[in-house]
Amino acid sequence: GTVVYAETHSPSTNELGLFTVEVGNSTPTTGTFAAIDWSTGPYFLEVGLDPAGGISYTSVGTQQLLSVPYALHARTADLAEDGDWVVNGDTLHSDGKWVGVGTDLPDTTLHVVGGLKYQDGNQADKRVLTSDGQGNATWGQLSVESMFGAGNVPGPSASCLSIMDSVGLPGQPSDLLVSGGYAFVLGDALGIYDLSTPSSPALLGQIDPGPNLQGLAIAGTHAFVVAELFGLTVIDISAPATPVAVTSITLGPSARAIEISGSHAFVIDHLAEELQVVDISDPSTPVLLTALTIGIRPKALTISGDHIYVLESTPDDLLVINISNPAAPFIEGTLALVNVSTQFHSFAVQGDHVFIADDSKLVVVDVSTPASPTQVGELPLGEPIMTVSVVNDVALCGSQTSGVLFSVDISDPTAPLLIGSLDFMGANVIDVETQAALAYVTTASSDALDVVEFYCVNALSIDPTTGQLSAQNINTQGGVVGPAGPQGPVGPQGATGPQGATGAVGATGAMGPQGV
Repeated sequence: GTVVYAETHSPSTNELGLFTVEVGNSTPTTGTFAAIDWSTGPYFLEVGLDPAGGISYTSVGTQQLLSVPYALHARTADLAEDGDWVVNGDTLHSDGKWVGVGTDLPDTTLHVVGGLKYQDGNQADKRVLTSDGQGNATWGQLSVESMFGAGNVPGPSASCLSIMDSVGLPGQPSDLLVSGGYAFVLGDALGIYDLSTPSSPALLGQIDPGPNLQGLAIAGTHAFVVAELFGLTVIDISAPATPVAVTSITLGPSARAIEISGSHAFVIDHLAEELQVVDISDPSTPVLLTALTIGIRPKALTISGDHIYVLESTPDDLLVINISNPAAPFIEGTLALVNVSTQFHSFAVQGDHVFIADDSKLVVVDVSTPASPTQVGELPLGEPIMTVSVVNDVALCGSQTSGVLFSVDISDPTAPLLIGSLDFMGANVIDVETQAALAYVTTASSDALDVVEFYCVNALSIDPTTGQLSAQNINTQGGVVGPAGPQGPVGPQGATGPQGATGAVGATGAMGPQGV
């Protein structure tokens, strides 16, 4: 027959006269071993020898190849490309083809009949297979997010205000702070309430620092209380059950409010019309450092970073005071508020915005540029607002007369939105402080410390008939929060309060003309 492939070898025999050669792995003289089409056989192997080592070969016999040719060639065979599957490096792929595991009739890209085991390192008991936006799969814990996707689950709602508990106070409150697991209530005395069970405050200790108590601040293990005519009193609260007065210093005639930043206390005096800076680096010996004349009848202040914000009564101004050097504060910016009553009592700062309580509305001021604050938004509430407290994107505003606590969405400070309210049945809201999902509210006439849940779980509910999903407010007791009930009747008039402090002595008048 026709020779399709020939090669030569130069082997050496062993002591028995035997030698071994490997067909397809020597010097070809005719054809290419890899090009043999084994499917067109049969093929025969002929061996020729030249004992002298030349090229005069004598045939010693021919033998048909009976073994499977493909098995003989499998070790060195290349992949035969048939257009279905492609090998690219360590990747095997098929475009538009289907794979069947446990079936010879796959009807989709991957068709598995039987069990499937996928281990990516995150597998565990009772997990679900989830994917990201690119379709990458992984095992994850079963959660609402894994079922509905991140961003599709409603967050907590601040629209379902409800009173959880109420604790009577010994007198009318004037200021409130929540710090370190305690509520500090200033009134006829300083009361310290244990919040280890946040929804049920318990009176732990109290102390009477004197009359006419107006403002309160906490720093470390000390409380700082200001009072009209009596200045600043420092109280050791390291043992909250037994607070102890440490010392006091006289300030101006009418200290109204106090805030602390670092080792300095900042006090506004209503009649002296000053911002007074007190060095409290040693709480046992506070020292009046300096005083800045700030304007007419300041009533409230708050601190954010290197700036103090002060509200004046007349005219209706917001002052921005730079305290980067506490020994030399200076007025950096002023804003004449538009359509804002002189009766505001409180305000709060969050980020670049100041939220001011007015006689009938919530006013928003942009202070991103301290030298030029700008009035950017307001929300009419129809009630004289006594206090405002801000947490996250919610402002809680308390009414001075009707006893209503308003919940306002301030996620867009230029367009605040009323989202809820709670009626305290005529008890004047004096102050509001927040901790986690609870608000602590002091009220006058009822003289109480109330615990208000203002963040409820906004859960997903499923209509069993239609399968439609909707949001439903659930309180911490697991009950569904229903709509607010109608306002109840006004309670009886309370007893007349104690007489206020004696006003300061006025300046001596000018001398009259000489008589005749």
